[in-house]
Amino acid sequence: MDALVLGAGMAGLAAAQLLRRAGLEVLVLEARDRVGGRVLTRHVDGLAPPVELGAEFVHGPAAVTFGWIRAAGLHVEELEGARLCLEDGDLAPCDETFGRAIYRLADGAGRDRTVAEWLREAPLDPAERAIVTSYVEGFYAARLEFASTRAIAREEEANARNETERSFRVLEGYAALAHHLADGLHVALGHEVRAVRWEPGRVEVEAGASCFVARRLVVALPLPVLQQDPLFVPALPLRLDALETGPVEKLTLQFRSRFWGNRLPPMGFTHVRGALLPTWWTAWPEPAPLLVAWAGGGAAQRLRAQPIREVVEREAAALLGVTRERIREELAAVHHHDWSEDPFARGAYTYLGVGGIEQQERAQAPIAGTIFLAGEWTDFEEIGTVTGALRSGERAARSLLASLDGEAAPPAVERT
Repeated sequence: MDALVLGAGMAGLAAAQLLRRAGLEVLVLEARDRVGGRVLTRHVDGLAPPVELGAEFVHGPAAVTFGWIRAAGLHVEELEGARLCLEDGDLAPCDETFGRAIYRLADGAGRDRTVAEWLREAPLDPAERAIVTSYVEGFYAARLEFASTRAIAREEEANARNETERSFRVLEGYAALAHHLADGLHVALGHEVRAVRWEPGRVEVEAGASCFVARRLVVALPLPVLQQDPLFVPALPLRLDALETGPVEKLTLQFRSRFWGNRLPPMGFTHVRGALLPTWWTAWPEPAPLLVAWAGGGAAQRLRAQPIREVVEREAAALLGVTRERIREELAAVHHHDWSEDPFARGAYTYLGVGGIEQQERAQAPIAGTIFLAGEWTDFEEIGTVTGALRSGERAARSLLASLDGEAAPPAVERT
């Protein structure tokens, strides 16, 4: 076999598609009973828009993502609306204050230090300090005491370059893109990797009850799996301790009606300072009775220690300007997937700590011309996103193809 791909998330599927189209014999091994990884779309009876339990947005007009979307014949809608903040029970635009605080953070690179250290020294007013804290925890799913200011400054530059302030939603659901990427591939579901033995030019992978041999390997497993499981013999020559996958609590609240009327704009992100659920958004462009509540990083950890249903009732009531009793009457379901407790994810997405830039750069290089790492955690330009996963899969596939020139293929082996 020419190549094995570990993981049928978006990175692994993109890599496998490019390798297959180049004429290689490729097998994708996936522990789950589905493709898509941290893309998980649920279609609920009676609801027009799908419920995204994992990745939801395309951040910016990303060429690689839109290329695959067009090839799949899918449709996207750009989200439009002002950013609002809830203050003293009233909702008001806060784009200017928000933008000023994030500019201060992005301008605070200097020496590489944690955001917590920077916050102790930065001359911020209370509103700016609260916004930076909420932004780092929410957008980056990061712990303040771990996240790197230099990495965030570079990522904010990339965000500006890639116009990630613009957000798009796949109307058919992100899983439709995963299914398109899997089309034509040989994907072995239910094959959790137990061991990888390798030497230059040859890999042997034990997965499920079988053993597979190939001359190249794309590893598209989530970062925590690589950090916590000693899968490789010999061990990979990597240090990954300055990278971390953060927790997210994403709750999609399904109501019986859109009883809040014009209290919230059709679309836009609403922030609630000091709340356990600090960020909210709607299902626009569908006029569906859905609200998404989001907490990341330290905020997610604080939320996990609370009775979540009570928090939802209390904070949704404050956001919508109604009583908790009204929320209880209207709330039909709460859709949620705990990615931190998911054994094949162990977290939501990646951010960098002090020294993480250098470790991430080294992870992009082929290992002995035989092993190629992919996944959103390897892509600095679009880290933490589906676009980053797709880019990394394509990069790994191109590197693998370049390594094969003139090399004879070993016999394909599968032992059960």
